[in-house]
Amino acid sequence: MKRFWLLLLLPSLLLAKPKGCQVVSGTAEVQHSGSHTSIQASDRAIIHWEEFSISSGEKTQFIQPNARSAVLNRVSQGISQIDGLLEANGRVYLVNPRGVVIGKDGVVKTAGFVAYLPRLPRKLSCHRIYRPDAADSYPWQSTEQDSGCRILPR
Repeated sequence: MKRFWLLLLLPSLLLAKPKGCQVVSGTAEVQHSGSHTSIQASDRAIIHWEEFSISSGEKTQFIQPNARSAVLNRVSQGISQIDGLLEANGRVYLVNPRGVVIGKDGVVKTAGFVAYLPRLPRKLSCHRIYRPDAADSYPWQSTEQDSGCRILPR
């Protein structure tokens, strides 16, 4: 009987949708439907998440007032692993002190995206980093050999 319950729970355990949402500024409404997570957020909304990851085959979509709108997402637990689709018609800021990984199949389609770590290491093992304000930034690039982007704190 225990195996039966484990098999029923297994698909929900494998999904890595953003979890534990607390809106601290502005407004945001989160809806989960299968592998799709929709977040309707006001301009300059600030959301605290327990976890923020997107598994392969999953889609997380931010619906914002316009392309100039921004939403700040702060993550408190675990590394943010983006292996699915992150989509937004505005700008998305993802702050995670434990790290952000954009996998080889991860796709970010936004008007602007910034992954920020409060303690960014000096040496990064990533070929796809771009910080327009930094002289030592790397242009976004992706090759077939690219295994993804790993941005991890010390």
